[in-house]
Amino acid sequence: MIKKIIEKYIDTYFIAHVGNKSYILLYKPYHPYEETPRGYAYLNAFYPASNELYFLSKQVETELRIYNANGYKGELKKLFLDTKCAIFLRNCLVAIPPYGTRIALSAIETDLLPVRESVPNFSQYDRICEGCEICLNHCPTGALNGGFSKDLCLRYASDHPDETSVDLNLMGKSILGCDACQEVCPYNASVESIPMPDEILCLLKTEDLIKKAEGGRKYLEELCRYVGNNYNRPGRILRLAKIANDLDNND
Repeated sequence: MIKKIIEKYIDTYFIAHVGNKSYILLYKPYHPYEETPRGYAYLNAFYPASNELYFLSKQVETELRIYNANGYKGELKKLFLDTKCAIFLRNCLVAIPPYGTRIALSAIETDLLPVRESVPNFSQYDRICEGCEICLNHCPTGALNGGFSKDLCLRYASDHPDETSVDLNLMGKSILGCDACQEVCPYNASVESIPMPDEILCLLKTEDLIKKAEGGRKYLEELCRYVGNNYNRPGRILRLAKIANDLDNND
């Protein structure tokens, strides 16, 4: 019954029991988007997938209220790793075969559920990155050299443009997220890129995006439907959209 409820909304999940608690670990695989044409900014496919998963998770949570279901407030990557439901990679991301790191994560904490534990036990992959330095060599800021440096990570810089000394021009045309380490990771080799959906691409025409960002949050509501309220930041989007526009104009 519980699995049927979950699978009404999503079929990629694990259930893990820890002490007197159960955790429904939801993950949503996605395909990265291909490059956008001239005159359009780029949006990392992770963000629409993560936003969609957020609402799916809320629906599952609502249906399992009888078990005191609540959205998990802790560190998601750590939960997936502690329950052996993901593999830790050298780029500090987690992977779930066969989707690699192309996944959005969510989790629900509940009272102990009357279902069998269904975890894959990925512990045998603990040393999977040993001897591989592809992501280290490909990172444009050196954020992975000598361990992960959050302050040098372009993904962090794009989310906190006023708190970083990283050159945001390295973002290229992306207004959210960096894909450098994921693009070259062998774990993602089988995950093909797809064209960006037209309904998203039409919102990324650079000149229009700049004008909307200048107008404030209410003018970015259509884009917000795909990235969520947390990323509806006009100042951040404006800065990166201008970089994307300059890149096209100087090409």
